[in-house]
This record gives sequence, C-alpha cells and structure tokens, in this order.
Amino acid sequence: MIVKKLVPKKRERLYDEIKELIPKTAVGVVTADEINTNGITWANMEAFRRAINSISLTKEELVESRLVIDGVLQIDEWDGDQELIVEGDAQYLAIAAASILAKVEHDKWITQYCEDNPECNDRYDLLKSKGYGTANHREGIRIYGVHELHRSLYVQNWLPGSTHKAKSKKKDNKCLIKFNL
Repeated sequence: MIVKKLVPKKRERLYDEIKELIPKTAVGVVTADEINTNGITWANMEAFRRAINSISLTKEELVESRLVIDGVLQIDEWDGDQELIVEGDAQYLAIAAASILAKVEHDKWITQYCEDNPECNDRYDLLKSKGYGTANHREGIRIYGVHELHRSLYVQNWLPGSTHKAKSKKKDNKCLIKFNL
C-alpha cells in the first residue's frame, strides 16, 4: 500500500492539501467492538455508510455520484455507479487521497487516545505502531492481553497458547466518492 510507505509528516502535509482541495470529505469510523461483534465485511460496509451519511448531499446528488472503491467489496445499498479496483491506491490518485485521509484520521485518533490513556501506549507501543503488529505491539499483547481497542480476529494468534495460525493480510477497502456537483 502506497500510503504506508509515506513518512507521517508527508502524509499529514498531503492530508491538509487534500482537505483544502476537496472540502467535502468524510471518513467512516467503526469501533473495534463493532468489528469483533459484526465482522470485518460488515464493518467496511458500515464505515462506507457512515462516511456517505456524514456528507450533507441530497439523495439525487448521492445517486448521481460515483464510488471508486479500493478492493473487492461492493456497497449493496448504493444506487449509483461503483467501480471496484484491487490495489486502487497504487493506480488512482483519488483512492490514494482517500487512503491518506483515512490513515491520518486513524493516527490522530490513536495519538489523542494515548494522550488521554498513556498506560495504553506504555503497554502496546501505540504511538510508534499506530496499531499495526510491530514486535513491541505484539509483545504488549502477549504480556497484557487484548485491549478493548484490539480487533480480536487480528490479534488472536499473538496470544499465549494460541493455536491459530496467522492469516494472510487482506487490505481494508477504502472508498472515495466522486460527487458531481
């Protein structure tokens, strides 16, 4: 994924430039608890719905808009045009921009959470890992167990005594909405 290869300062600068160029943007957020309860496919769909619903557009504007989605997950409830593009962030600037927005929003949230809950960073090294499975992050999970922020599906193989094998990484779907205004 292209976005992960960018250093944080560059991502943040690009984030500001994207927000300036495209003022109507939204990132749909679902919690780890929602993912653990409902699954990642539901969570991706719900994140799409939340992002779309948070942008104030009429139903006609939404129907006339086109979704460009990085991945293979189509939005069933969407009445408008959709295009699914595997590894789209490496092929389309618009999808890369959506990925940057999502990553920077995620990292800002993690940073704020760690400021409010420093013990979480002390245990899981979140400020460095931003939730990705670095060695220190995995070690924190082994020592302290799963935190409420963890998606249990992803961390179960790092727990002591686990017989689960690590599954291959699947990309989270990202969505960019092109609005025809």
